[in-house]
Amino acid sequence: MIDADILTRYAAADPSYEHTNFEDVAQCLNIVISKSFDHRVHKLSSNKFFVKHARVPLVHTRTGHSSNSLEMCRGYYYSVKPGMGNIILNFNLATSAVFRPILVSEFMDDPETFSTYERRKQILNGKSVYIHLSRSDKDPKKQAKLNSEDSRYWKVYELQQRGTIGDLKFYKKLLDANGQPQIDPADGRSYLMDPNPTWVVDHLRQGKWSKSSIISVN
Repeated sequence: MIDADILTRYAAADPSYEHTNFEDVAQCLNIVISKSFDHRVHKLSSNKFFVKHARVPLVHTRTGHSSNSLEMCRGYYYSVKPGMGNIILNFNLATSAVFRPILVSEFMDDPETFSTYERRKQILNGKSVYIHLSRSDKDPKKQAKLNSEDSRYWKVYELQQRGTIGDLKFYKKLLDANGQPQIDPADGRSYLMDPNPTWVVDHLRQGKWSKSSIISVN
């Protein structure tokens, strides 16, 4: 239980509460405020959020053109603190540039926002992308899980500049008898990898779905 009255007494200049630590109370009030947000708001942290519809194009200062990859989104960060006789809810602007909801291919073909392919590749690596197409499975429960909102977000680990999907390959982790990735005993941290590459086309043909990615707004 958190006694919120101590914040009120502190704000009222009660001398017996002069040295009271009210950080826990303020943090709890921040949580209560954030719980009031709905789908129209994207919560970035405990006290920072962005209004989804408050978006405007990001204009290149050099060319005057709107960016195909980025846009501006208005946000706020807030804090609860005691004032002179009142508890103050302090709001500050936190406008930021965010990715537009476009295809990954469209982002990679935008040299005006980020001039080189290597720069765009560097920015995209490690970012989350959203799987837009529906995926299928013979098991209805697995299909529902595959198409759930949480299962649609994936991270980008590698990009290919030239060639086709038939040229793509990767190395799978070696699994133990329980189907878990094996740890390399040499360092105790990295995984043991199959020395033979797996072609992406073969992997997709053996899998249960195909997918197309778009850049996540988040």
